[in-house]
Amino acid sequence: MPPPRLPSLRGPSASRSSEVRLRVVGLGEVGKRVAAAAREAGHDVTEIDRQDVVDRNVTHDATFVCVGTCAENGAFDAAAIERALSNVAAALAPGELIAIESTVPPRWTATIAGPLIERISGAAIGYDVFLVAAPARTDRTLAPQVRTIPKLVGGVTPACTARGVEIYAQIVDRVIPVADATIAEAAKLLENAFRYVNVAFTNEIAELFATLGIEARSVVDAAATKPFGFMPFWPGVGIGGDCIPMAGSNLRELAQSAGVEDGILAAALASDATAPERTLRILQAMHGGRPSPLLIAGLTYKSMADSFAQSAGARLARHVAQAGLDVDVLEPHGDDQVTPLLGGARWVTRKTMRPRYEVAVIAAWQPEFRELVSEEIADTIVDLSGPPPEEGKGS
Repeated sequence: MPPPRLPSLRGPSASRSSEVRLRVVGLGEVGKRVAAAAREAGHDVTEIDRQDVVDRNVTHDATFVCVGTCAENGAFDAAAIERALSNVAAALAPGELIAIESTVPPRWTATIAGPLIERISGAAIGYDVFLVAAPARTDRTLAPQVRTIPKLVGGVTPACTARGVEIYAQIVDRVIPVADATIAEAAKLLENAFRYVNVAFTNEIAELFATLGIEARSVVDAAATKPFGFMPFWPGVGIGGDCIPMAGSNLRELAQSAGVEDGILAAALASDATAPERTLRILQAMHGGRPSPLLIAGLTYKSMADSFAQSAGARLARHVAQAGLDVDVLEPHGDDQVTPLLGGARWVTRKTMRPRYEVAVIAAWQPEFRELVSEEIADTIVDLSGPPPEEGKGS
């Protein structure tokens, strides 16, 4: 017998008469968007960077922990979130909800976070304070859109789940309670690993099509007209960000420790490891030769983002520079963050870039690049930035 469908609580049917006093710990892309969504819904939000000390004299209804958990090599790194939870645990109010929006491995909330909080606070989880896994789901649209994305909430105890649903129903439009925190944690890994495998596959297919002289984005467009059995994934320069690379490596570690075959996931990880070399081959095939001078536009980990975590564009820039190509990088977010990522590539602005390039590749879309494309600043312009403008590259 199939499992029952998950119930959900829709925000508009829940009372929003009371203001939620909310702390958001971790002010990266996820934390900023969560804070903006809660504030836009009319709640009192205190933003706390992960190095800040939480004020013990100010009580809150809930604390959302949104710190990054991805190490440089893509593995799970618990150091920052354990520091954040220790900080929060020392300043909890009776009845406060602690919601872990960060990506963590299955069972981590119950077996690591819960005991840590109880040890420092002296409070009992599920009685004095409440703990849930509520993994972040964000897209590349504006921060208030966080409210429209269904929210998974799984507690360490049933009482924790109930408290989590009560709080989140004040902030998002649809809350979906799941059996426990482990289900929510594992769902996040599955969502991200699903994307990892399909993006890696699409990037491999893009090279095949380029070799055959077929424009890959047009193929995806055509296939996406099928109303069933197909989900479009768009060619890119590799897989970046905090969450998706970690999901792939973490699930592989779990599979290996359990002695479970993981050939598909292993192949996707191996494929993305060679993404810079494959991207260079795509550029050469589409241009018909050595693409130099080359412009790489956009180094954020995905289009419309403002983070350079695990930047696939930066990996590409370093690789093509090491291959001896003359390469410039255009990134609107500035050289103070960009320059350390580039290796032998050169950061440029609209004023300092060359008048024309042999090839320009858009690695991550930003609104400023519309003008670039319209000006035809290269003999060959290759868009490897993900979904087309109507799918999220707008203003």
